[in-house]
Amino acid sequence: IGCKFVMGHQVLLFEGIGALVGFAGALICTSAPADSDDSGASSDGHLAMLGNIIAFLASVSTAMYLTLAKKLRPKVDIFLFMFILFTISSTSLFVYMKFAGQPVEMSFHPNVGLFGWMNP
Repeated sequence: IGCKFVMGHQVLLFEGIGALVGFAGALICTSAPADSDDSGASSDGHLAMLGNIIAFLASVSTAMYLTLAKKLRPKVDIFLFMFILFTISSTSLFVYMKFAGQPVEMSFHPNVGLFGWMNP
């Protein structure tokens, strides 16, 4: 909705209401006490905030993707469009895995290899 507004497109009534409901839910989630989870056990508050930040970034990224894809797709061949999309996605995932300390290697190992999907 924010992307539509920034690009000068008309925001429909129910789209705006849906966005407000979504932001209200986000505010409720972020204002929840960070020292306990659903079961009442103690947890790290920074992990809850990190999850909220990642969820927010995911929603912003999805909005950007939908907006850019709508503009770019009619001008670019589908093969090239999908190639660019999957290249950016896989590169982003690889960088995240490296920074998060996930085990990943350039091998055909079925669990941690980048080419593990090629194993029968």
